[in-house]
Amino acid sequence: MGHQVCIACGAEEAMPMIRNLHPHIVISDIEMPGLSGYDLARWIRQEMLADVPFVVALTGYSRASDRIASLEAGFDEHLVKPVSIKTLHQLLGKLQARLTDVPPERSA
Repeated sequence: MGHQVCIACGAEEAMPMIRNLHPHIVISDIEMPGLSGYDLARWIRQEMLADVPFVVALTGYSRASDRIASLEAGFDEHLVKPVSIKTLHQLLGKLQARLTDVPPERSA
């Protein structure tokens, strides 16, 4: 789809990448070794105040209480695995709408 993608193997690895790359979107699992996706979402909201990416939970947790917990932690969206390509296209469309006022020097 033309987007640049970077992969981290956990929240601890993702944090410096997010700080340095300033991505438009972060897609994270919730259950990870070490810090959880909830921890990562909270960190993003606390640390990236001037440049907050769109944060998406991509998880196997599908109960209503799981969705509420992810939104309370700072996720913008909560997607349940497996996710279809159509759903990803819709998500990226939402992101594109959000980015209409973002300076062009940022990468996707």
